[in-house]
Order: sequence, then structure tokens, then C-alpha cells
Amino acid sequence: MKREPLTPDDPDSRLDNQVRHALNVSLETISPRQQAQLNAARRKALASRSASARPAWQGWMGATGLATSCLIALLVLWPATNTPTLDGFADVLPLLELETDEVELIEELEFVYWLQEQDKVAREQG
Repeated sequence: MKREPLTPDDPDSRLDNQVRHALNVSLETISPRQQAQLNAARRKALASRSASARPAWQGWMGATGLATSCLIALLVLWPATNTPTLDGFADVLPLLELETDEVELIEELEFVYWLQEQDKVAREQG
């Protein structure tokens, strides 16, 4: 519930001013020992308030963030062992250049592979 601002003629305003004045006067007359005790109590209350105001999940947030970052780095930087390469397809690439009427040779891949091997042997010898 929001209160309207106090006017100087309002009885609550006069009471508010009297209380403020009395507290200010008492602050001037307080002993240093009592002031130190009050300051220590204030610091203790503020520390307990800030510690209890933090949600419980915030304690785990740092560890969770670190674990997630490590997992992402591992997935990005780890070399992929099953990455396909074209090294194994070097012998098959000439088959892709066949004319459409030569496609029936693909049905007998062993024969085509043998022809390629013979071609390699001939190049190496010649």
C-alpha cells in the first residue's frame, strides 16, 4: 500500500519529525562503545541478510557453467575419428565419369576394378 506524501500540517508528519529529532539527539549522546556495538550488530545483520537472500542454485551455477564449457570445448576440439575422406574413393572416381552407355559396366565392379589395376600396373612399368 502506497502512502501519500506527508504535509507539514499532518499529525503523522509532526510525529515523524519528532521521532527523527529524538533519534538524531540520541545519536549525538551515544557512547563510542555503544556505537561500536551497534555498528557490529548492523554489519552482522547485513551479512546474514545478504547470505540468506542468495538462492541456493547460485552456489552450483559456477560449477555447472564450468562443466558445460569444458564439454563444449571437448566436443569442438576433439578430433573426429570417423570423418570420411576421399582417399578410399580414388579408384572409384573414374567410374563417375563414365558415359551413360557404359553404366552397365558398373554391374561388374570386380571386372572394372581389375581393369583399373591393370592400367596402374601398365603405367608403373611404362
